[in-house]
Amino acid sequence: LLAACDVAAAPATAEALGLSTLGALAAGRPVVAYDVGEVRTAVLDGVTGRLVPPGDRRALGLAIADLLSDPAARARMGEAGRRLVRERFSMDVMARAMERLYADLVAPGGTGTEGSASAA
Repeated sequence: LLAACDVAAAPATAEALGLSTLGALAAGRPVVAYDVGEVRTAVLDGVTGRLVPPGDRRALGLAIADLLSDPAARARMGEAGRRLVRERFSMDVMARAMERLYADLVAPGGTGTEGSASAA
């Protein structure tokens, strides 16, 4: 279904960081989302998609319409999103972050803060 989409919308008003957002970015689709939770770690406003104020349906619709009318911006943001997911959220990146976290936890005096997954 993502292949048939030009833009993905993530209108959740409460979200940590949804897998649907990462899936759309990985598929090279820009995402228009409410600026909530950790969404901004993947949806970089103007880079991988557009962020709008939480609950502002008008702003959400306008941002989607803007992207639908600008194929060059969609392509640029889509490629940036694909790259961001590969560099920050791939299985390899997440596995290395978990390995660092576990290594830090078992090290003498380890606190788990040195290699936490958020540092990826």
